[in-house]
Amino acid sequence: MDSGKFKYGIVFCGGGAKGAYQIGVWKRLRELGVDKEIIGVSGASIGAMNSMLFAQGDYNAAEEVWRQTKQSDIKAWNQSAWQSTIQSLTSYGVGKAATGALLRTGLELANPLFSLISTLTIGATAINLSNLAKNASFYSPDRLSDIMRKYVSPEGIATTNKQVYTALTSIEAHMPNKLESKMDSFHPACRFAGSIEYRSWEGLTYEEIVETVLASAAFPGAYPVSTHRNKTYTDGGMLDNTPVKPLRDAGFRNIIVIHLDCIPNKKERQKKEEMVNSQGNGWTKFIHIWPSASLGKLLEISTDLTRRRINLGYMDTESQLIPLLDRTKDAEAHYNLAKNIYVQSIRSAVLSQDKKRFLTFLQTEAGAAMLRNYEYAADLGLEQAKEMVRQIHRIQEESEEGK
Repeated sequence: MDSGKFKYGIVFCGGGAKGAYQIGVWKRLRELGVDKEIIGVSGASIGAMNSMLFAQGDYNAAEEVWRQTKQSDIKAWNQSAWQSTIQSLTSYGVGKAATGALLRTGLELANPLFSLISTLTIGATAINLSNLAKNASFYSPDRLSDIMRKYVSPEGIATTNKQVYTALTSIEAHMPNKLESKMDSFHPACRFAGSIEYRSWEGLTYEEIVETVLASAAFPGAYPVSTHRNKTYTDGGMLDNTPVKPLRDAGFRNIIVIHLDCIPNKKERQKKEEMVNSQGNGWTKFIHIWPSASLGKLLEISTDLTRRRINLGYMDTESQLIPLLDRTKDAEAHYNLAKNIYVQSIRSAVLSQDKKRFLTFLQTEAGAAMLRNYEYAADLGLEQAKEMVRQIHRIQEESEEGK
């Protein structure tokens, strides 16, 4: 990949029905023309489905998908699979009382029984217990599959100019040794080893892409696992819900990350961002967009909720991205923007060595924007920008020494 040409990427994080928020972000990006500059796309879980919509490039279709999706579409009861799962759980040591309770309560993510069924599903898949491995799920993905096939065409994917990656969790068997078996408090075979896989769409058929996306969105226990090329996969968000790594490794140096968790505490957000920013290789500028309010429950959806989520994504992009938009340009664009500010506002002060006036200007919003753009262009290797940054820093240092 020519990293000098393709620098802009976007990451769609996982978060179930809260993913409508990302459509609102896209809407504002589209109005600003930023979406056309984005070539790299990476997604996990519901973010993988939004990645597919984004790759096709039809915003109206994407919004229609979300506005038309109902609770019955994401919670389409998988009766036959559930009965098979109950039988398998019972035969492998889970009591009738527990299985009956699971059947009565259904899927409720806050219920500790859901954690049990998720763990059993993954563990059973790893050791290939036929019924659990193939069928364990509360809901069927068929309606979601039909929706994606209706709104995303083979032609739309075939003609995309995007470089797309989908995060998948690959489940592999881990047969415990004797010591591990003695220490295990549950059935010794129910252990699994998961590894993250970032699958590029390059070379995949349309059907393989649909299967890949649905596999990434298969929340354990909620939806059945997927088998592809003799490997078993489940929700990519389990091991990497913010898959920036494939984009960084591919050479993208400006990445927008759309989160779906509301974290009011600024320090906690910064800690999360630092962890995300450390993934992958290469110097990268990140722009993180966070929900400013709660987006609700993972698998809860309604017409009103979808509308509010889309609107919040739009407004948060306005408030969080607009101040940083100049960072989505290449080095020369940054340099030219800084130069325009410089010429219009302060060039005479620099040329006449009016340092006091210059330093005062740096404290203004325009001055800060000028320096930020010069520094960014310098970071990207533009020599003219490096020289301007050196001059500015020298004036600042001389001022500090004179105090």
